[in-house]
Amino acid sequence: MNLKVDYSRKYTKDQASQIKSVLSSPDKWCKGPFALDADGESCGYDSEDAVKFCIGATLLKLRLPLVPLNILAVKRGYPSIIFLNDDPKTTFESTMELINEATEE
Repeated sequence: MNLKVDYSRKYTKDQASQIKSVLSSPDKWCKGPFALDADGESCGYDSEDAVKFCIGATLLKLRLPLVPLNILAVKRGYPSIIFLNDDPKTTFESTMELINEATEE
């Protein structure tokens, strides 16, 4: 079987706007746990108490595909966007740049 991967998959501008709405500032983004409550405790991304999210949780919360960001993460040597998000070198700013790169023009 010959599987073909579509490396051109991107988010629409509306989808990117939704992602950036959830991750509106560095204090809304986290590493490690999928989501944190106001006390900094781990919680489910779908919890009413969740106030900070990693990129993976944000995509799950919005029911958006991980594929566009996973493609970029793999191209950078990570197994998935989750690993890239949690890398100590990854910053909020670099995460926003990645979302921009994964968005259609």
